[in-house]
Parts: sequence; C-alpha cells; structure tokens
Amino acid sequence: MYFKIGCMRFSCGRYSLQWAGARLLMAAVMTMTCLVCAGWSRVSFWPGGVQVLENQEKEARTWMWAPPEPSGRYCVAVRMKNLNAEPGRRYGNVKAGDDSPAQGLCLTSAQGDTLSVMMNIHRAEGLLDYEDEYVVNVLRSKGNRTIVQKCFVLKDKAFRKLPPEVTLRISGNDDGFMVELGDRECLPLEHFRCGELVVDSVGFMLAPGAKVKVRNGTMFTYGSGFANESAPADVAHLRDSIKYSVDPMEGEWGYFDRQMDESLLHLGGDYRLLIVKEAPGVYNIYYLSGAKLNPGRWHAGMLKGKLTETVPDRYQLHWRDADSDWMTYGLRAALEEDDLLTLMFPAHASNMRFVRIK
Repeated sequence: MYFKIGCMRFSCGRYSLQWAGARLLMAAVMTMTCLVCAGWSRVSFWPGGVQVLENQEKEARTWMWAPPEPSGRYCVAVRMKNLNAEPGRRYGNVKAGDDSPAQGLCLTSAQGDTLSVMMNIHRAEGLLDYEDEYVVNVLRSKGNRTIVQKCFVLKDKAFRKLPPEVTLRISGNDDGFMVELGDRECLPLEHFRCGELVVDSVGFMLAPGAKVKVRNGTMFTYGSGFANESAPADVAHLRDSIKYSVDPMEGEWGYFDRQMDESLLHLGGDYRLLIVKEAPGVYNIYYLSGAKLNPGRWHAGMLKGKLTETVPDRYQLHWRDADSDWMTYGLRAALEEDDLLTLMFPAHASNMRFVRIK
C-alpha cells in the first residue's frame, strides 16, 4: 500500500533536500496494541523490533506503523542510530555533499495532512577546519499549504555532543505539537501552536542514502478528555479503599520542595495529594488541599493527575495545572527512596517533590 505526500522541501543555508511526490511505504502490517486504561490512553509499538532500515531508492521512503487509533492527542517516541552520518561521503547513489542523508519521523492524517521531523549532520567550514552541526528540520502541512517550516541548527552545549544514536519524541494535542530530542534526556526544541493534527499513521522516514538502526518505537494516544475530571470523588471512600494497601505509591502525599524556572512555570500551591490505583500500573492523583492559584476552582477529591508506570518506579505523568488544563508534553515521575515522589516537567526545566504523609 502506498501513499503520496506531495512535494516537500527543507532548506537551511546550503542544506537543501527535496522530495517530489515522496511515496510512503506501509511496511508495518502488524501492530501490537494494548489498552492501558479504558477511555484514557492506548499504546502501539513499532513491530519490527531492533532492525536496520536503509533507503537505496531515489525518493524518500517511510516505514509506517499504525497508531492504536486516530487521535490528535498523542506522544510518539523512537530511538534510532544514524549509520550514514558523515557528510562528504557518498552513500549509494547519493552524491557526496555538506549534509549527511536525513532521517526522522513522519506523521500523517487520513486527510493527507503531514508532520515531518528530519535530522541530519551538516558540515560547516571554518577558518582553519570544519565543524559538524546537528540539524533538525520541522515541516507541518495542511492540505497543500505549509503552516510550519523551521530549521534548527543545534549549537547549544546540550546538543553539540549528541551521539549517533538519539531519541526523538513528538507530542501533540488540540493546540499543536512539541518536538524533543536527546540521548539520555530529551530536551525540547519548540512548542508549535498550529492546531490539531489527527494522526492516522506514523513512520520512520529516510531520505535517499539514509541508513538507521531502529532500537524501538512507541506511540501513545489519548482520548479527548478524562472521565469525571471535574466532579470531586468521595475522599472518605478513596481513603478507605487504600487503608490496608501495601502499594508504595498509594497514600497521601504533601508538597516538599521544588526546582523551578519561574519564568516558565509557577507553583500552584503547597498541594496535598491522594494517590489511588485505578488499574495495574495506572494511578489517579486526587487533589486534597493547598491550592494558592485559583483556590476556588479546586475541591477535595478532584482529579489532579494520572500516572502510568513505564518501568519499575518510573512513570509517565499527566498533570492538571492551576487553571485545570492538562499538561501532557513529556511529563514524568519517579518514586525515590525515603518515600519521595518527584514530578518532572522537562519542557519547563522544573521539578516538584512530594513526601509521603501517610
């Protein structure tokens, strides 16, 4: 099965890559899908496992897999190693130049709207020597119209020492999408506010001559909201339900301290929270008290967040801010020793810690 995505062109100085009528090859015919929490989130995985992908054709090629369901609320993360990463070398039929062949991700909707994030190495000449720079190109189209086109030349210290194997993460909701990149820690490039893209398929995209080793790929999709998120739950009943629990996550937690970039994120209050398991590996976070911003909006028993375990003591986090809006971009949580729970907001360079009360 083939798809076409018109004509794409990325440019950044001498860096130029054009795909005319690039064909997207649906190579993934089987997707493992599991229900994480009914009505909340689903996940699908790249079905190829650890695999080397190479494009020896004259046009860009994409190895696709299906998301759990079409959704405008998603988070897709892949880890891959660039095997053809040296500028100035000839790869296959691609002439040697100042840029290595590009590789990345392409997300598409059933209507043909696309989002592509492509990475390559650019060799820039200096006075005495050359310098290799990491380049990321972001292209978002709606029909035949380009609504986002931006090139990042990653000169920041945090990106200059990126290894050939990196993690690329794209998160989206109804107001746009965020692109993050890194090795052990994904760092945000930008949050693009350009409207919703209802993703129908996702895949690894390789320009001619590109070759990568795929480690893994994961995509979460989320419903349009969380059930009963504003109606307070019965706190007495919740406390009674975990009275004899030995789960280290369940219980009452109080605000302990923070490391916060106040220009990006403000503390909404000295929160006291109640965490209760909803399903294996999935926990609800309920507000009890402590709101300082918009205190009239919050009542004991209201849903404040969600935790989904990814590995032991490490969680994916969804958090409602003081305005009760959901924050979903790459948030994480960790259960540390001494009954400390850390909530991490990487895009805002901020962390909050909570200590177990009972």
